[in-house]
Amino acid sequence: MPSVLNVQLARYAYNYQTGDKKKIMNPVLLNRTLKVKTKHKSSTKYVLYAVQNHLGKSALSGHYIAEAMDWSTGIWFQYDDDSVTLLKDGPSYSLNDGTDLKKAKGSSDAYNLFYVKESCLQKSVMAQITSYSPHPIKGSIIEKVCFERSQCYDDYKT
Repeated sequence: MPSVLNVQLARYAYNYQTGDKKKIMNPVLLNRTLKVKTKHKSSTKYVLYAVQNHLGKSALSGHYIAEAMDWSTGIWFQYDDDSVTLLKDGPSYSLNDGTDLKKAKGSSDAYNLFYVKESCLQKSVMAQITSYSPHPIKGSIIEKVCFERSQCYDDYKT
């Protein structure tokens, strides 16, 4: 299985009468985690780390924004041209385990979803943290930070 999984939603339909590509506005719920089963009956867990959104009604016009997670902290941000906004609750229209599906609303704008293999995400975070000290000493600040950062990903663990 790949370390990074890109899921692209087919958001446009060609209109033969007008020659335009019209945007399909069906709302889609975004899962924060995906379990992908392999042909060997095992599964690989992926964590959503970025969403590309298209705001507009056709392929010929609109505006692009992105929502992305800082891997080292698990904190989400929205990027819109030169503006960066903190997303306290994570990406718009995303589902965590336990989300009430009756109250959940889908996104009509998301069309590229980026997932990273959970094991790859954890290795990347640990590599970044330990780059400050390659051998964390028991009871050291690095060991404490490693523990605290691992708590950021508890929502993604099964």
